[in-house]
Amino acid sequence: MSDARVPADLLRQVARDLRPVRPLASPARRALLLVPVGLLLLLFTPLVWGWRTNLPQFASSWLDLAATWGLSGLQALAGLLIAGGALRE
Repeated sequence: MSDARVPADLLRQVARDLRPVRPLASPARRALLLVPVGLLLLLFTPLVWGWRTNLPQFASSWLDLAATWGLSGLQALAGLLIAGGALRE
Protein backbone atom coordinates (compact mmCIF):
# COMPACT_ATOMS: atom_id res chain seq x y z
CA MET A 1 0.00 0.00 0.00
CA SER A 2 1.50 3.34 -0.96
CA ASP A 3 1.08 6.67 0.84
CA ALA A 4 -0.86 8.06 -2.12
CA ARG A 5 -3.70 5.58 -1.55
CA VAL A 6 -3.89 6.03 2.24
CA PRO A 7 -6.05 8.90 3.50
CA ALA A 8 -4.06 11.64 5.23
CA ASP A 9 -6.27 11.49 8.35
CA LEU A 10 -5.50 7.81 8.77
CA LEU A 11 -1.78 8.42 8.44
CA ARG A 12 -1.94 11.14 11.11
CA GLN A 13 -3.89 8.87 13.47
CA VAL A 14 -1.39 6.07 13.04
CA ALA A 15 1.56 8.47 13.49
CA ARG A 16 0.03 9.77 16.77
CA ASP A 17 -0.41 6.22 18.05
CA LEU A 18 3.22 5.12 17.51
CA ARG A 19 5.12 4.53 20.75
CA PRO A 20 8.64 3.22 21.40
CA VAL A 21 8.75 -0.45 22.29
CA ARG A 22 11.20 -2.46 24.35
CA PRO A 23 13.56 -4.38 22.04
CA LEU A 24 13.61 -8.17 22.21
CA ALA A 25 16.34 -9.81 24.24
CA SER A 26 19.17 -11.46 22.35
CA PRO A 27 18.49 -14.97 20.97
CA ALA A 28 20.99 -16.51 23.41
CA ARG A 29 19.25 -14.86 26.34
CA ARG A 30 15.82 -16.02 25.16
CA ALA A 31 17.17 -19.56 24.69
CA LEU A 32 18.56 -19.52 28.23
CA LEU A 33 15.04 -18.80 29.46
CA LEU A 34 14.22 -22.37 28.41
CA VAL A 35 16.83 -23.86 30.78
CA PRO A 36 14.55 -23.78 33.87
CA VAL A 37 11.83 -25.55 31.88
CA GLY A 38 14.33 -28.24 30.87
CA LEU A 39 15.53 -28.65 34.43
CA LEU A 40 11.97 -28.99 35.70
CA LEU A 41 11.27 -31.66 33.10
CA LEU A 42 14.51 -33.43 33.97
CA LEU A 43 13.62 -33.54 37.66
CA PHE A 44 9.86 -34.01 37.34
CA THR A 45 9.84 -36.93 34.90
CA PRO A 46 11.46 -39.53 37.23
CA LEU A 47 9.10 -38.43 40.00
CA VAL A 48 6.09 -39.22 37.82
CA TRP A 49 7.25 -42.44 36.14
CA GLY A 50 9.80 -43.59 38.69
CA TRP A 51 13.52 -44.19 38.44
CA ARG A 52 14.71 -47.05 36.26
CA THR A 53 16.15 -49.68 38.55
CA ASN A 54 17.61 -51.67 35.64
CA LEU A 55 19.64 -48.76 34.25
CA PRO A 56 23.06 -50.21 35.25
CA GLN A 57 22.23 -53.41 33.31
CA PHE A 58 22.46 -51.49 30.04
CA ALA A 59 25.99 -50.26 30.69
CA SER A 60 28.92 -52.59 31.30
CA SER A 61 30.65 -50.03 33.54
CA TRP A 62 29.99 -46.71 35.22
CA LEU A 63 32.20 -45.15 32.56
CA ASP A 64 29.73 -46.29 29.90
CA LEU A 65 26.88 -44.93 31.97
CA ALA A 66 28.67 -41.57 32.42
CA ALA A 67 29.39 -41.44 28.67
CA THR A 68 25.72 -42.06 27.95
CA TRP A 69 24.63 -39.25 30.25
CA GLY A 70 27.35 -37.02 28.81
CA LEU A 71 25.98 -37.60 25.33
CA SER A 72 22.51 -36.77 26.61
CA GLY A 73 23.91 -33.51 27.95
CA LEU A 74 25.42 -32.74 24.56
CA GLN A 75 22.06 -33.49 22.96
CA ALA A 76 20.38 -31.05 25.37
CA LEU A 77 23.01 -28.42 24.54
CA ALA A 78 22.42 -28.98 20.83
CA GLY A 79 18.70 -28.52 21.43
CA LEU A 80 19.37 -25.18 23.14
CA LEU A 81 21.54 -24.08 20.23
CA ILE A 82 18.81 -25.02 17.78
CA ALA A 83 16.22 -23.14 19.86
CA GLY A 84 18.56 -20.14 19.91
CA GLY A 85 18.92 -20.32 16.13
CA ALA A 86 15.16 -20.49 15.74
CA LEU A 87 14.70 -17.49 18.02
CA ARG A 88 17.32 -15.60 16.01
CA GLU A 89 15.26 -16.09 12.85
